[in-house]
Amino acid sequence: MKRNFEASDLARNRTEARPGVLMCACCIQGGAPDTPEDLGEVQQLLKQIRTDSNVHLSLRTAFDDTGARNEWYGALTPRQRKRDLDILHALGAIPEMVRTAQCWSEMLEEYLPHPGPVCAPYQTESSVWKNCPHAAEGYYAKGLKALCNARTEEEMACSKMESCKALANADSVQVRSHHFLCTICFVGGAYADAPIQEDNLYELWDKIKQNPDLPVTVIEGPGECIICPPCHAFNPDNGLCFYSCSLRDRKKDLDVFATLGIEPGETLPAREILKRIYIHIENVNGLCRFEERRGFEWRNCRTHSWGTFEKGMAIVAKELALEK
Repeated sequence: MKRNFEASDLARNRTEARPGVLMCACCIQGGAPDTPEDLGEVQQLLKQIRTDSNVHLSLRTAFDDTGARNEWYGALTPRQRKRDLDILHALGAIPEMVRTAQCWSEMLEEYLPHPGPVCAPYQTESSVWKNCPHAAEGYYAKGLKALCNARTEEEMACSKMESCKALANADSVQVRSHHFLCTICFVGGAYADAPIQEDNLYELWDKIKQNPDLPVTVIEGPGECIICPPCHAFNPDNGLCFYSCSLRDRKKDLDVFATLGIEPGETLPAREILKRIYIHIENVNGLCRFEERRGFEWRNCRTHSWGTFEKGMAIVAKELALEK
């Protein structure tokens, strides 16, 4: 029976915590002494994240999104209230914003790689405004990297072997639309002569070279895509990418469909798909790269400035004798 791929579990898999509690959870995960003021809340949050790092986490404070006080206000000290808002400010977030724990940890790693600015900001301490004594001891950075569960190398290797075998034996394949752009970038990159552990781009291109008219069903999302299974960010249980690029890549899928005049689920020869890309997409501006970053989830693909798409497209066009 076909699994229920790519279905949201937001309604049944969510929790809430204060931003300061999330920061303390990182420190405790990194080996800090169990001394935070909110130890019970920290331990509960850690238990939930260790069970499922894709739990949807709402970061709540003593204020709502308008700055109005809520029921938490009287229970928190001024320092706790300030720290919570300092953390949200650093993350570019607002109260009650929901992200997965995995996404929050990525945001902390980018915007707050060191806890000092929010946990030990006071040059002169008082009875109210105290610095955390553990802020400079390295617990936070160590715990942040280990906070969320990642796929093991063994799991990835098994997925790589199984998906490559399926690809080799397939008479047709399913590929999410923007992964054709990834394939072209791979061909134009410095390491295009050998397979890599975390995807099947090399294997797909090799199969297309052998059979340019390979039937390809162009799909939206990672669930059934032949490229995705070995990735460190792929969850085989629900067919989702659990890193924070997932919304960006959803938009890329739909943008590529619209640009090429293809509908999700349409099946075309690989040569035809690549020919349409050759005709309609000169570069990845507006697809994988934008002049202005609008938020953490919408950041540019890291390969956009390397010129690999243009190099790869020239190689693909020559190999398959594509003409405009």
